[in-house]
Amino acid sequence: MHLAIVDGYIGNEGAVHIISYLRRNTTLRILSLKSNNIGLIGAQAIGNLLETTSTLKRIDLSDNYIGYDGLNAIALSLRKNSTLISITVDASYTDQLDVAVAKNDFAIKYLSPGL
Repeated sequence: MHLAIVDGYIGNEGAVHIISYLRRNTTLRILSLKSNNIGLIGAQAIGNLLETTSTLKRIDLSDNYIGYDGLNAIALSLRKNSTLISITVDASYTDQLDVAVAKNDFAIKYLSPGL
């Protein structure tokens, strides 16, 4: 299953609501939340989802405002996730994500910068 909410500008509140629903989902493989004005709180919710999901393979978070702290929350969650193979973020965040991931002793199998 693929869920794409793109250019919805759902913000942190919308991301938290969507993520709470997705915790019960066992079929989602691809999640795109591109261009949704998601910040730290939304990134933390996404990190919490990544800790518990065993089906999600790809996630697109490009064109959001998650920042270093949000990326760090996501990177921490990857310690408990063995299924995610792709995270797409803005090119300006790739260095930060690399640092956050390295800091947490986890290697992402595939990292692609957003366009």
